[in-house]
Amino acid sequence: MSVISFIVESLICSGLFLVLYRWMLAKKVSFRLCRIYLIVTMLLSVTIPVMEVPVYPSEQIAAFSEWTVFSFDDFNASVDEGTAMVAESQAVEMTEAAISDADSSMPTISLRTALAILYVLIGLISLSLIAYNTIKIYRLRSKSKLSYEEEYTLAEHEDIKTPFSFIRTIFMGFNYEPQERRQILTHEASHVRHRHSYERLFMSVLRSLFWFNPFFWMAEKDLEEVQEWEADKDVLDEGWNLKTYRTTIFKQLFGYNPDITCGLNHSLTKQRFIMMTQSHRGKGAWLRLAATLPVIAATFFAFGCGTKQAEMTEVSTDLTDGTEATYIDMCPPCDATVSNSFAAGKAGRSHSGIDYVLDEGDPVYAAADGEISSITRDDSNGLMLVLKHADGFESRYAHLSQVDIASTLSFKGKDSGHDISGHTHHISTTADHTGWTYNGKVFKGQLIGYAGSTGRATGAHLHFELRQHDIPVDPSPFFTSEKPVKGPFMISIREMSGASGIEYAIFCNGKQTAKDQIGNAVAKFFDDGSDMHSATVHIAAEENIPMGVITDIKEQLRNARALKVRYETHESTIEKRLPPAPKSEMYPATVDALAGINRRNIIVMRVNSNGEMWLGSTYVKGSLHNDDLYAKELARLKELISNPEESAECPEIEMTDIQMPDGSTRQFRVSKGMITFQNDRATSYEDYTKAMKLITTAYKELREEVSAEVFGKPLAELSDTEMQVIYRAVPMNVSEVEPRVVPARK
Repeated sequence: MSVISFIVESLICSGLFLVLYRWMLAKKVSFRLCRIYLIVTMLLSVTIPVMEVPVYPSEQIAAFSEWTVFSFDDFNASVDEGTAMVAESQAVEMTEAAISDADSSMPTISLRTALAILYVLIGLISLSLIAYNTIKIYRLRSKSKLSYEEEYTLAEHEDIKTPFSFIRTIFMGFNYEPQERRQILTHEASHVRHRHSYERLFMSVLRSLFWFNPFFWMAEKDLEEVQEWEADKDVLDEGWNLKTYRTTIFKQLFGYNPDITCGLNHSLTKQRFIMMTQSHRGKGAWLRLAATLPVIAATFFAFGCGTKQAEMTEVSTDLTDGTEATYIDMCPPCDATVSNSFAAGKAGRSHSGIDYVLDEGDPVYAAADGEISSITRDDSNGLMLVLKHADGFESRYAHLSQVDIASTLSFKGKDSGHDISGHTHHISTTADHTGWTYNGKVFKGQLIGYAGSTGRATGAHLHFELRQHDIPVDPSPFFTSEKPVKGPFMISIREMSGASGIEYAIFCNGKQTAKDQIGNAVAKFFDDGSDMHSATVHIAAEENIPMGVITDIKEQLRNARALKVRYETHESTIEKRLPPAPKSEMYPATVDALAGINRRNIIVMRVNSNGEMWLGSTYVKGSLHNDDLYAKELARLKELISNPEESAECPEIEMTDIQMPDGSTRQFRVSKGMITFQNDRATSYEDYTKAMKLITTAYKELREEVSAEVFGKPLAELSDTEMQVIYRAVPMNVSEVEPRVVPARK
C-alpha cells in the first residue's frame, strides 16, 4: 500500500478508536480495561492498515490486454494491407536506461526523499530522548541509597525533588513527614504493581515512531491520566484521608520527573480530583467493551482486508506444488444420497471414504484441482482413478464404469508387453493401467468418468476417498459447499480415420458433438444462469488439426457468448478473450478503434499452412520449434515492440505518467505498438499456439524487465496495485485477423 494511504487509514482508525474510548469507556469501566483498550487499539491502528487479509474475491487480472478479432475487410477500412508491414529493426540489446529514462530527475522523488528524511529525523530525536531519560534514571539509581522491598526497590537521594517510579524502582528524597512518605510509597507502589511503566514505555515508543499522528499523543495523555486515577484509587482504598492526600499531591505540583516515569505530579487536572470523590462503578463494563467490537471489526474489514491475489492467466501453475498447504478447496464429487459415510475405526467398523448412491453411467466430477496419478482396475476397487493434490493429498474415485478425462497430458506405460508413451488430450478407458505414469491437470468440477459397479460392489455407486500421505482422512471438513461445482467446459478435437466418414471429431466434455451444435452444448452446460462471456472454455487439439476447424468452433462460442478461450498444449496454456459476435449488441466498434492507428505502429505476424512465419516485413526461415530460432525471433519481437533506440521505422514511444502504489507519479516509455496476427485456415494447431506463445512470452519478458527495474522483484511477487502499474507501462495490444490464405514462401 502507499505511504499516504497508510497515514490516512491510520489516522482514521486511531481517531475513531480514541473517540470511542472517551465516549463509551473513560470513567465508565474499570481502569484496567481502559488501559488495555488504549494500548491494544493504538497498536491496531497501525497494524490494520498494513494488513492485506485476502477476504474479498477479485476478478482474475488479465495478464495481457484483450485480443480482438476482425476481418481484413474491416482492417482495410483504416489500414492498407499491403503497406501495413513494419520494417525489421536492427538487433539492439535493451538497456536498463531504455526502460525508464526520466525517473532520476523527477522533482517528486526529491520531495519524497526530503519528507522521508524529516520523518526519520524527528522519530530518531524522539526515540533518543526516551533513551536519554532512561539512561539518566539508571544513573540516578546507581548513586542512590537502595532499600529492597517485596514489591519494589526504593532509591533515595537528596537530588530527587519529586518522587516518581520507573519499572520496579521508586525514587524519592529524604525530607518527608512519615504520613506523607507512606502516601507517596502507596501511590508509587500501585504504579509498580500494575506495571504502568511498561505501558508508558510502549506508548512512548509507538508515539515516537508515528509522531505525525496527533491521536497517539492524545492517547498517551489519556493512558497517563487513567494510570494516575488507578494509583489514586489504590491510595484512597487503603483508608487515607482525601484532604491530606490532596495536600500531599499539591506539595509535589511543581516538581519535575522524566516523561516516561510515573509520579504524583503527572496529569494534575480537575478531572483527577473529581475522580477521587466518585465511587468507581463497573456495571455494564463488559457490555460497553463489547459494544466497541463492531467498530473495531468494521475498521478491520474496511482497511485490513483486501482482494484475493490475482493470478497471471498466462502462467500455468503447478496444482501439486503446495508444500505449505493445510487445506485444499474441495467440493463433493457427486450430488447424490450418501449410503456410507467415513468411519475410521468407529464402533468396531471402518470405512475409509464416502459412498454415493448413483445409477450406472452417472457422471462423476473431480472434487478439487489436481493431476492424474493413476488409473487402476482390480477385484476390490474396480476401475479406480486417483488424483494427486497439494501437501500429500490424493483423492480416489472407485467402482467407475469408465474413466473419461479431457485434458492435455503425457503418458508412459506398457501395452501388451511393449513400452508405449506419448501425448493425448483425452483419456477414455475401462482398462487397468497399473504402473502407467501420467502428467496432466484436472480442474475442480471437471468430468472425470462415469459411475459403475466394478470390483467388489453390490450396486452402482461411487466410493470417494481422501488420503494424506496414504492415510485416509475424513473428506467432509474439506468441502466448501454442499454440492459439486461446475468445472470448465472442455473441447477436444482429434483426427478420425477415413473409414468413419468423419475427418475431425469434436468432443464437448467427453461427448462427441457436431460442430454446429457446440453453441447449444455450451448454453446447456451453463444453464444455471452463469455469466457465459466470463466463463473459460478449454480447447485442446491434436498438433496437426487445421486452425480452420478451431476457427469455426470459436465462431460458435462467440455466438453463444462464451468469450474466454484457453488453448492447451503439451508445453503451455494460452488464455485470450474473444470479442462478441458481429452485429450483436456487445460487439465492439473495432473499425472505429482502428481508424486512428498510425501504420508505423502496426507489427504484422503471419503463419501459413507450412508453419512459415513473417514477422514485420521479414520472412522467418525455419521452424519456430527450433529453440535457437525461437529465441532469436523472441528477442527481435521484443525490440520491435519496445523500440529501444526509438527508430522511426518502429512503433512510436510515448512518455507516460503513471501513478505508483505510494501515490507518487513516475514516467514510463510506453510503446504504441500493436501486433496484428493472421494465420491460414490450414495452419496447424501446433504452429498457431507456438506463434501465440511467442507473442505472450515477448510481452511477459518485457514486463518482467520493467518489474525488476521498478519494484526489484518478479511479476509473480507483485501486489495487484503494483501489477496494474506494469500493465499500463507495457500494455499488450494484439489483434487477431480472421484466417485466410497466407501464401507460402516462393
